[in-house]
Amino acid sequence: MLSHTILDSEFAVESSDDAFVGYTESFLRAYTDDEIPGPTNPVRLTVEADGTPAPDALAPVPVHRSKHSYWSLSGDLLETSPRTVRFAGRGVAVTSEAADRWRVAAQPWAKPSVVGEAVFHVQRSVALYRRDSATGPLLHASGVLGRDGRAVLFTGSVSAGKTTLLTEAVVTYGAVPLTNDRAWLRIDADVTVQSWPSYASFCEGTLITYPVLRGAAERFESERDNPLRTTAHPEPLRYAFDKDTKRIYPMSWFTDATNTRFVPSATLGTLVLSRLEVARGASELRELDLTHDVDRRMLVDVLQDESFDSHEPSFLPWHGLPMPVLCWPPEKVADALRDAGVRVVVLRADPTELSVLADLL
Repeated sequence: MLSHTILDSEFAVESSDDAFVGYTESFLRAYTDDEIPGPTNPVRLTVEADGTPAPDALAPVPVHRSKHSYWSLSGDLLETSPRTVRFAGRGVAVTSEAADRWRVAAQPWAKPSVVGEAVFHVQRSVALYRRDSATGPLLHASGVLGRDGRAVLFTGSVSAGKTTLLTEAVVTYGAVPLTNDRAWLRIDADVTVQSWPSYASFCEGTLITYPVLRGAAERFESERDNPLRTTAHPEPLRYAFDKDTKRIYPMSWFTDATNTRFVPSATLGTLVLSRLEVARGASELRELDLTHDVDRRMLVDVLQDESFDSHEPSFLPWHGLPMPVLCWPPEKVADALRDAGVRVVVLRADPTELSVLADLL
């Protein structure tokens, strides 16, 4: 049995085949050992092979929306009670047997690594919808630990350069990774950042830029029997930065390549409103004064655009769980960051010249 916590949901995962939980083991291996608590009142997830013919579909169900074609995933509703959804092309059907009990059934033809990937997706999706939104907002951000041990978060729109900033901080400056896509802010007297497990997702141009990542990508493609490999990219890497050149790897691929591991949580020290632009020229790094209306409004606008508290653009409610209730409007979050003494800065830079990170870390 695998025991772990994602956001504030505790999971206990049992599987009839070790290969079905490879992605779950990969994300656990990507985090430091001593900071992932085991579950005390867990959501129980059972994974098993099932050769029983599936019933006819009742209705289509969107599962995941992504600019990457591989993860624009749809499904079919097979039963309403208990609710059962089949993931298209994955060979798995997911049943919500109770609020804290789920079952993943794998068809005999399903590739074990793809089943494992779906199991990982189920856990992350369920955790997003089960989170206690009263404790704080979920932010679109990557992040690392700064030299003082506090979190430095990079937030911004899609393609703002969050993954590039994370990679540069880890590979070039030796920072410890915290989160790659979403950060849950737990607000009290301080603001604590809690990590959410994500894939290592990189444009091929980024992989080429960092030799350590390029070597790891090429090795991963050459390992035909790798139990975590779900898709193949036989073509050579190209120096391109668009959705069509994205490659997706398990979390441990990145930590193995960089010889580091994620920490699950840290106190927030700096929030960076980021935008990387090719051929920009000189970098701009400006600290906001949140007692001034114009600066506070800038932060509020970013928080409005980059939080997941009023909508969920990617992980759709295929499971039937309701969206968490909006408890932290952006104005309230901005004031909480100010009161906690979090430094908020605006960063505008060229992705090929990120020496400004030395000042942020």
